[in-house]
Amino acid sequence: MQLSVNFTSEEFACNCGCGFDDIQQAIVDKLQNMRYELKVPIRINSGCRCAKHNKDVGGAPSSFHVLGRAADISSPGVSLATIYEVAKSVGFHGLGLGNNFLHVDNRDDFLTWHYDANNRPVYV
Repeated sequence: MQLSVNFTSEEFACNCGCGFDDIQQAIVDKLQNMRYELKVPIRINSGCRCAKHNKDVGGAPSSFHVLGRAADISSPGVSLATIYEVAKSVGFHGLGLGNNFLHVDNRDDFLTWHYDANNRPVYV
């Protein structure tokens, strides 16, 4: 199902194949605004996650992915630093910098972190 000009629900579906794709529209809207600003495609590496898949990939039990309020994104040819700044400018409050992706979410309070070599968050 088309959620915005450039994003479909399939892009946000749980990677395990269960079909969970109930992404919060506010996430889609902010990503669409990022797409307009960056002028290049944004890849959804991970969107919604069912509880089982989230556990299988080592996600936090209270992960915003399980709530449909997060996405891990990348954009080929664009630095993560640029993606981070644009994500911050469109209003994402949760920003986690990975080696080749940026986690964005719609938490209430602003929080940033990066992931260590074992893919565990290190809060700044």
